[in-house]
Amino acid sequence: MSELWTVSVPSGRVSKTFGKPDRSVEGCSWSPDGKRLAFALSTDPRPKGLGTNDLYVLRISDGHLYPLVVQPGPNGSPVWSPDGSRIALLTAMGREDFFYRNVHIAVVP
Repeated sequence: MSELWTVSVPSGRVSKTFGKPDRSVEGCSWSPDGKRLAFALSTDPRPKGLGTNDLYVLRISDGHLYPLVVQPGPNGSPVWSPDGSRIALLTAMGREDFFYRNVHIAVVP
């Protein structure tokens, strides 16, 4: 998918939160306070582009997108710590070759 949408349940209001046609969004996770969204963003929107995922955080209040983990190989499946201070993710730790056999769990602030 290349876009993220949010829905306000009480009002039913739908709004586009993030979107880039030349990118693919994978595996997102809301921060515990609901103010940020972590997700993997691929520079190659094709299914085989999974190996190009980098991890980004989107601040919902102003739409500011900042990179969290940018390195070769896939980085994704973010999960916030309960206090919102860290994010755990799956990463190939800079490996592009055979990354599907070399995935590790990492934690970043």
